[in-house]
Amino acid sequence: MGKKIKKIIAASITATAAAGTVIAVKKQREKQLLYHEQSMIEEINKRDYKDMQVYFAGGGLASLSGAVYLIRDCHFKGENIHILGGIDRIDEKGDEIELSNNSFPFKGKHIFFKETSENFWELFSYIPSLTYPDKSVTEEMLSNCQHHSLTKPCLIDRDGKVTDKLRKDFSPLIKKALGKLLTSKDSKLGQSTIRDWFKETPSFFDTNFWYVWQTSFGFQKWSSLILFRRSLLRMIPLFCKGNPLEGAIPIPVDPYILFIKPLFAYLEKHNVNIYPTYAVTDIDFDKNKLLPSALHVTCPEKDDYIIPLREKDLCIIENGSIASSSRTGSLKTKASSSFSDGKELWKNIAGKKQGLGNPEPFFHNREQTHKISFHISCKGEHFQKLLEKKCGNGPGKGAYIILKDSNWLMSIFATPYSHKEQDREERIFWGYGQYIDRLGDYVQKPMKECTGEEIMAELIHQLHFEKEEAVIMGSIIEVTPYYIPYAYSSLLPGHPFDRPNIIPEQSQRLAFIGPFTNIPEDVPCLEEYSVRSGRMAIYHLLNIDMGICPVTSHHKDPKIVIDVLKKFCT
Repeated sequence: MGKKIKKIIAASITATAAAGTVIAVKKQREKQLLYHEQSMIEEINKRDYKDMQVYFAGGGLASLSGAVYLIRDCHFKGENIHILGGIDRIDEKGDEIELSNNSFPFKGKHIFFKETSENFWELFSYIPSLTYPDKSVTEEMLSNCQHHSLTKPCLIDRDGKVTDKLRKDFSPLIKKALGKLLTSKDSKLGQSTIRDWFKETPSFFDTNFWYVWQTSFGFQKWSSLILFRRSLLRMIPLFCKGNPLEGAIPIPVDPYILFIKPLFAYLEKHNVNIYPTYAVTDIDFDKNKLLPSALHVTCPEKDDYIIPLREKDLCIIENGSIASSSRTGSLKTKASSSFSDGKELWKNIAGKKQGLGNPEPFFHNREQTHKISFHISCKGEHFQKLLEKKCGNGPGKGAYIILKDSNWLMSIFATPYSHKEQDREERIFWGYGQYIDRLGDYVQKPMKECTGEEIMAELIHQLHFEKEEAVIMGSIIEVTPYYIPYAYSSLLPGHPFDRPNIIPEQSQRLAFIGPFTNIPEDVPCLEEYSVRSGRMAIYHLLNIDMGICPVTSHHKDPKIVIDVLKKFCT
């Protein structure tokens, strides 16, 4: 055992011995915080914002969450809040894309962990469910655990052999590399990639652990080493379990219906102005200050126009979206890979002032950031039963099926989705491919060039369901591929200043939110990141001195640290 590891364990034992003192101090601190927050609430109740306006440039989860915090915690008038832009479920005309038997336009499986969605759970405990009016969205999501849980991920090799046991037999060199990474600091890792760190131990990328981590959180070999380390620390208890998805909360319902539509309903009830077809394409700034003075807006209903900002108005920017420029295909057509980025706001403003970040490292190489996501809609339970039999999972118990040797590195979630409008006999499955420039093993085309029918054919052969192919294809209603050019962009490495701070230096009226902002210790592959950023921006801009749920620091728990170090670093 190395000297550094011994020191950490010794420090952890000392910390454990002092636990009683820490608990006493914590209780006293909680009393002080409660008194402080009560005083803060009284002060907020006396505020008069007059005609101050707040403009959100972007309509994603971060903006919607920020608007809720404005209303709930700041007592801000909804009619003075403006959200300019729509999330990816809004079409180019501003209409919500219809859910029907032919199309299910949600682009990924969402998995949450109780311990790592701190502000998300808190926010949605306040938002009423649209399905169960007597419950909050958080209560509805957590109740899903009673009916849907995840067994171990199922990995299938090229011969169809199934394993659900994750390899724990890391070589001594891999253990050493992991231990050194866990005890490193962000400042020492710079712009390194995961591949850089494991260049002496490339077999790490052949472990089942890596396949599951890559599939669950979207990391690639060329992703940021800093963010990978943060994800390990964020999820460090999973190291000690045979199943890294143990404790995960699967979402068996369309996420848009489950938690985005309730947000819209809440904001509309409070008269928030939401313009899904509008887009802020540029921002003017004061000549001498980091103060936004005007928003340049484009929309299909009328000519482009400018919104002048007064000194008391606030501007909050979602600087980039991983769903930007996504395109949809169908059973008979491929998902278009055409896109346009000429009007991306962040690129237009980045060079105007210091502190606005740099989008180039995150959006310069689509070959490193794109993926194909797909949804399968089929009649009956035949395909579902085949998946359950293949992996030995009961209904509602299946996690990822990872086709680890497939040239596209395909995965499919074994548990079907549901939504209100589907036929009772219909089943909807989600999957995706990560290496979409490669030729398929069966379909000799790059995945990004394939129709839904061709993707389904490749999947059937990867699962070794060839004998059932006719029956499966006969049950298919639709296979919808989605080309997402920037799916992994937020995980690419960059200079520390490439991600703007939520509140840039020298700014009092400007904030950045979303997965491309800088939040120390957190990981932008989680929805929590967007919610947290929205809350931080609002609290800072409106001087709300109340607690924000901190990033859970499991790696600071002495017992967990000792357990992990013993298992992986000795």
